[in-house]
Amino acid sequence: MTEALKTFWRDRSERERNVIGAGAFLLALASAYAYAWLPVTRERDRLLASVPQLRDAAQAMERDAEELDRLKAATRPAPRDIKAAIEQSAAVSGLRPAIAEVAPLGADRARVVIQSVRGADWFSWVARLQTEPSVRLESARVAALGGGDAVKVEAVFAATR
Repeated sequence: MTEALKTFWRDRSERERNVIGAGAFLLALASAYAYAWLPVTRERDRLLASVPQLRDAAQAMERDAEELDRLKAATRPAPRDIKAAIEQSAAVSGLRPAIAEVAPLGADRARVVIQSVRGADWFSWVARLQTEPSVRLESARVAALGGGDAVKVEAVFAATR
């Protein structure tokens, strides 16, 4: 095959070789334009049109994220002293006199000891306390006191953030 090409090339005059060479060069140039340059410029034009829209979308997302952070901060309950929250809830429920001790266990936990209380009163108070946005029962030990429905309670409450 290469011999046939060599023979074909030698049989051509100088002018025909120049025309074939120029045609091959133009064909290569047209192919490079069609398969390399044209797709690149089309993609560049597409990006030039879409980048401002994408930038606007990114800025809108940043504004939405800032608004979400602002709303989250506004809806978070203000941190309260857990001991004060427990004592206030117990006073409202009428259990404050029964509480022997409310001892803080750090900044966000408190231990409550009740020597004797009706079981139903204890459970209704804990249920009501759970509706508070900043206090949750972490653990409790409830022991029956002889006859009747009196119980002794040792409980740990935790502040929620």
